[in-house]
Amino acid sequence: LKVVRGPFNAEVDLNKYECLLTLQRCYAGRSPIGSGRDQQTQAGSYSVRDKSTSPPQSAAGHVGGRGDALGARWIGLGNQLGIHGTNNPQGIGRPGGNGWISLANRDIEDVYDILSIGSRVVIRR
Repeated sequence: LKVVRGPFNAEVDLNKYECLLTLQRCYAGRSPIGSGRDQQTQAGSYSVRDKSTSPPQSAAGHVGGRGDALGARWIGLGNQLGIHGTNNPQGIGRPGGNGWISLANRDIEDVYDILSIGSRVVIRR
């Protein structure tokens, strides 16, 4: 077993619906994503500001108050923008899901463990 030390970073491509994990510019993993139908996620560079095993109420309010729709993990990027799990796997790989940037619950658990506070997340359109 080889343990690789981070920090890991993420590149989210909203056009390709994927999240690419990197370590020192080397490939570390890839997951399909979904994007929320009501949110206009801003392209740019962010950093992980907080992590939680339950989405904050402010994020849940963006999808009609159904916090459970945001899945089991929340990675906050600031200004109520975040990466989260979803209990609606049909929203992965296309727009129209709940919340902001969503990953299947099995994928968000891995990404949640890999990204740390301060990890860089670049969002591209």
